[in-house]
Amino acid sequence: MASAFDRTAAQTLDRSFAVFGSAATYTDRNAVATPCTVLVERDLTRYGDAANVARQTAVVQVRAAEVPAPPRRGERFTITTTGQVLTVDSLLLSTEYLHRVFAS
Repeated sequence: MASAFDRTAAQTLDRSFAVFGSAATYTDRNAVATPCTVLVERDLTRYGDAANVARQTAVVQVRAAEVPAPPRRGERFTITTTGQVLTVDSLLLSTEYLHRVFAS
């Protein structure tokens, strides 16, 4: 059974996605499309291992309740309202509540 803290944290996360989230479709490697809500942080610059290598990157967050397995490289999030496709580059964080990935 979840603790009072866990319930409160999950409710706060759900409210954040409801207020600030964007409707999207997650498409995995097997071309299975799953509707979900995402939070996208844009206009980030990620620097690679080599000097002077930079590219535009976004951080995409999705609730584990909607996408149970952590997203993998090459999988995609398509933002419903704009049609923008964000392709997963790497996993940044995965918890029982949410997954956070770098995407471009």
